[in-house]
Amino acid sequence: MVKRRKVVLLSISFLVVLLGGILATIQIQRSRQTAHAAQGWQTVTSPSTDDLTSRLTDVEAISSNNVLAFGYTATKGLLVQQWNGTQLTTSNPFTQYPNFEPNQVEAVSDSNIYIVANNNDQHDKKPFIAHFNGSTWERVETPEVGIYANLTGITATSANDIWAVGTFDNIPFLLHYDGSTWNRAENPSSFTGISGLTATCANSSSDLWVSGYSSGKSWLIHYNGSQWTATESNSWLGKLECISSTNVWGL
Repeated sequence: MVKRRKVVLLSISFLVVLLGGILATIQIQRSRQTAHAAQGWQTVTSPSTDDLTSRLTDVEAISSNNVLAFGYTATKGLLVQQWNGTQLTTSNPFTQYPNFEPNQVEAVSDSNIYIVANNNDQHDKKPFIAHFNGSTWERVETPEVGIYANLTGITATSANDIWAVGTFDNIPFLLHYDGSTWNRAENPSSFTGISGLTATCANSSSDLWVSGYSSGKSWLIHYNGSQWTATESNSWLGKLECISSTNVWGL
């Protein structure tokens, strides 16, 4: 089971939490004064990207001296920033793909990292997944889904069991990696009426969570290894974090 802890600073947000099998919605309000008073936090200056459109969308802490932040610039595409315990460095490994905006990263190990992204290329029908093997980044082969097929979440229980979720033309879709090939999984009947998927996390191959939405509604969908079950959620969720089978966080 792959577990990485991510740190997120909140101003005013909603968290949906699964604790002991019970869904609860918690409103988090952190004032500027409280945030400043937090012990141990410090500001790290990000290197200039020479692009006013640059932004960061996700972060993955592999160790205390290996933290990766991912984002996007309009001129150079995918943006990768790495913290080595002392400073941040910036790279743009996919300047040939300026129309893909990363959404989430999943590190199986420090030499096995995946990124999923929005596809804004009207000539490309394959969802974008990038892979890092410890030295280089490359785009991996994915099945054709359609123009503007956006991947919004990815999670791994092992190197041979990785799920990616997304949306194409108001239809949710699932991709699964078995260690050799990415394949599109058939949508279960519980996806009927759901327009798109926003995030995913997993505790094991038989304990997978996905968040989604439909007209005026939000959904949490659970996979137990054989069956998918959808439950209406109180809040729209863009991120999920699985801590244990009875402790799942959504933001």
